[in-house]
Amino acid sequence: ALRCAEVDAFDTALRDLARHLGAARDVDVFLGGIGQEVAAALPGDRRITQLLRVLEARRRAAYASLRAA
Repeated sequence: ALRCAEVDAFDTALRDLARHLGAARDVDVFLGGIGQEVAAALPGDRRITQLLRVLEARRRAAYASLRAA
């Protein structure tokens, strides 16, 4: 395969973007699925509430990182 600096740079940029998207997507999937189900099954549970708050903060951080990329 031929090497090309522009293609190599593009590949690196795509890998970086995928890494940032992965973190945001992982948290979104959890919060939108299992997180909601657990919160509904255990309403008012302080541990679940705290977990969801922490995950929401991670979600915001992941999207901030994505915007900065």
